[in-house]
Amino acid sequence: MNDWIPSADMLLVFQLVVEEGSFSAAARRLGRTQPAVSYAIAGLENQLAVTLFDRRGRRPVLTDHGVALLEDAKKVVQAARALQGRARHLAGGVEARISLALDQLFSLQKAREVLSGFRSQWPDVDLELRTETLGSVVQLVRDGVSDIGVGSVMSASAEDLVCEPLMAVEMVAVCAPEHPLAKRAGPFTGADLAAFVQLVITDRSTLTSGWSAGILSKRSWQLADLHTKHQLLYDGFGWGNMPWHLACDDLEDGKLVRLEVFPEPGAVSLQTLYRRDRPPGPAATWLLRALFDAVSVK
Repeated sequence: MNDWIPSADMLLVFQLVVEEGSFSAAARRLGRTQPAVSYAIAGLENQLAVTLFDRRGRRPVLTDHGVALLEDAKKVVQAARALQGRARHLAGGVEARISLALDQLFSLQKAREVLSGFRSQWPDVDLELRTETLGSVVQLVRDGVSDIGVGSVMSASAEDLVCEPLMAVEMVAVCAPEHPLAKRAGPFTGADLAAFVQLVITDRSTLTSGWSAGILSKRSWQLADLHTKHQLLYDGFGWGNMPWHLACDDLEDGKLVRLEVFPEPGAVSLQTLYRRDRPPGPAATWLLRALFDAVSVK
């Protein structure tokens, strides 16, 4: 059995001969002699047992076999370059992988902008993104599952974490236009809301278990994520508080109606956090800075 595997260098020479159109041009691009390039191609053809180029004309022309194998060669070269880049990063102390936990109150649009920049800046660093609610972000960071997080102040006060204020998310009380509350005049107190179901997010961690701030109705449906809550508000299952950046278009389009409640929902403060004994590396530090830059742009 022949266990020989062509080297990435030989496949790179093959690729460049095609791109440059001649052995001599490929040699100049590689900074080698033409005989060296010719020797590499001949060796590759010998090992693969196929002819890659028709050399009868003034310029080498790909054979059918050469055409069939070119894309495979390009993939191997690309993978080798990715391996080389990741090795350079690891040697320089750059993380191979980062896990980021985001509170679902953080704007998805801003998160997408940050992640797009991260992909361009750190193409060789893998990223895991978790979107959570309430104390779950803090729990993930504290347990070492996530390297950095964006969580709420109410659940992030701990000596083992380094926390820095990031932004305040304005909240607004809303319901569907068909909901009974939409047809009444506010402001609504807890007594006014007692008979109406309030849709609220429940905590999957134990950090803020039983937390009841912002819950005014005596009846409530407990939901695990903001997306489900948003959909059930559309369907009129109850009323609830939503971040302004998610509700503003719905309010303008008439899909949701703003309610005047007392006390008002106010704002939820979010902050970045990481474990004090696990400071972020270069890529994670860049990611934290990009989060601050993103929220500073209106």
